Amino acid sequence: MKAARSHDATVVDMLRADPEFAAVYKPEDEIRAEMAASVARPGEYVIVNYRRAAVGQHGGGHISPLGAYDAASDSFLVLDVNPAAANWVWMPTATLVKGMRTFDTVENRGYVLVSPH
Repeated sequence: MKAARSHDATVVDMLRADPEFAAVYKPEDEIRAEMAASVARPGEYVIVNYRRAAVGQHGGGHISPLGAYDAASDSFLVLDVNPAAANWVWMPTATLVKGMRTFDTVENRGYVLVSPH
């Protein structure tokens, strides 16, 4: 699904990571490639919605931006939006995808790619 705001030409790709929905399911390699490419491009952003308990953190659902990707460790830098509660953390891709492949109260979690194009 793509949404565009005409006044500033921002494009948002909202993507579900849950494998139960075959129409929107993406393999982990494809999710990694999209998110890594987006965080590497100036002016683009990735926002993830994941369940903290599924990745070994305390708490429930959480939304955070990603700051970087490290290919050597296959990890994303999760920039916590509440640094008083949790620090930024390098999270392995498999762990992050596992956390995104959880169900929220209304629908599945996932990630959002934000681009100025």
